[in-house]
Amino acid sequence: MERERFSLLGLMGRILLPFVLVYGTWNPSGRSFYQWAIAPFFSGTPAIGPVKVLVALLLLAGWIVVVQATWRSLGLGGATLIAAIFAVLVWLLIAKGVSSSRTAPRPFGTWDLWRSACSSPSG
Repeated sequence: MERERFSLLGLMGRILLPFVLVYGTWNPSGRSFYQWAIAPFFSGTPAIGPVKVLVALLLLAGWIVVVQATWRSLGLGGATLIAAIFAVLVWLLIAKGVSSSRTAPRPFGTWDLWRSACSSPSG
């Protein structure tokens, strides 16, 4: 089996496509699939249309590809470790007040994130 050659374009695709997938699914700016299609169900104003279903299916297909690729490359132990790291990062963001599970998401910049995460020596 011939190995693929490494290229800058391939690297950018492997970085940008999952980023677009995650950011399109949910992001703190309020412009994501979650706020557009899922949040209205919780507020009592659901509106299902063909565009929302198409976007949902495209996101689902993207997530399946990303999860399968992650599973194949990392295995159970690696995937568990990465999930634990991200869970602790979310915990840190909530503990530092950068994000909250109870309030509406607010946009924040990278500087705000690092300043909040590093502001207390208690860790």
